[in-house]
Amino acid sequence: MAKTKGVSKRQINAIRSYARKGYSANKIQQKLRQRHIGMRRTKLLHYVRQAKHKRARPHVQKHIPREYRRQTTYTPAPKIGIFAKQIACYGSEHGKSKRIQMFGSGRQLYEAMQIVSKHPPKKQFLTISSEALLESPEEFLERGHWDARPRVES
Repeated sequence: MAKTKGVSKRQINAIRSYARKGYSANKIQQKLRQRHIGMRRTKLLHYVRQAKHKRARPHVQKHIPREYRRQTTYTPAPKIGIFAKQIACYGSEHGKSKRIQMFGSGRQLYEAMQIVSKHPPKKQFLTISSEALLESPEEFLERGHWDARPRVES
């Protein structure tokens, strides 16, 4: 039992002894509560699996009713670099929504954002490094203006 953060030796020893007796996780949780050494359910299940030498079941989401599952799936943004920061600018030009995403160092992002706040991108969706944008802004940005002040998220 390697990970023991927030769990005492007394709890671990109790879980091991109850697992050797063949108790289920629910029964073990009851016994721990009776002894006033209860713990979080997720940690308890982790240690019970270790004590019983069992793996966690794969694809447990399929057993949860749809109404209780997470409504949206989270897809993390692609990792660009270890020290790279990201910023996105949302706005509209002539009623057409546009978005520009930039990544790079803080100083470069700040300088690029000063330019982008005045001129929208040529494409509807643009992902670019702030360094490339600073080198040739006329290649990626139009000479027009945003309908309103663009919204910035970092």
